[in-house]
Amino acid sequence: MSIINKMLQDLDRRHARSAPPGQTLHPEVHAVRAARGSSEWFWRIVAGLMLAAAVWTLWVVYQLQPRSIATELAERAAETSRRRATMAPVPAVGTGLGWSGWRQVRAMSVISIWGRLDSRAEAAALDPGSYRIQVLVANSFRRRGRCKDAVPFARQAAHLFPDAAEPRSILRACGQR
Repeated sequence: MSIINKMLQDLDRRHARSAPPGQTLHPEVHAVRAARGSSEWFWRIVAGLMLAAAVWTLWVVYQLQPRSIATELAERAAETSRRRATMAPVPAVGTGLGWSGWRQVRAMSVISIWGRLDSRAEAAALDPGSYRIQVLVANSFRRRGRCKDAVPFARQAAHLFPDAAEPRSILRACGQR
């Protein structure tokens, strides 16, 4: 054993002999109660809330990142659609697409939500039995103040679906019955 340890043990023995039994050597020293465990749960809850706040902040930052409006897949589909629209139609033998089927497909490829009125009118001429195309063309003309051009398309849509409200509202807006 080292000399320092021997001296410390000797000092402990001397102090133990000089103190009366049941009293401590220093009166200001007393026992302290054990800490309560309730603060542990408080800090766990605080840590959980901080973690939730950090995750929420990261989610907001992720949502604010600039993104392309159209996805790559949508851009590829649009490019394919454009290529198909410019190609001359090749008759398919044995596919079951008849003349009216081809006209419907062609009308849907010609029409575009952001397209010109000419292409929309062409699509309506290709597929006169399409309620959606007739209403879209009639609304496009009506919004541009060309009621004279909108009326035939609205009438055709009303003829296709007599109980539909949209063609009637277009006709009313254009001063027709």
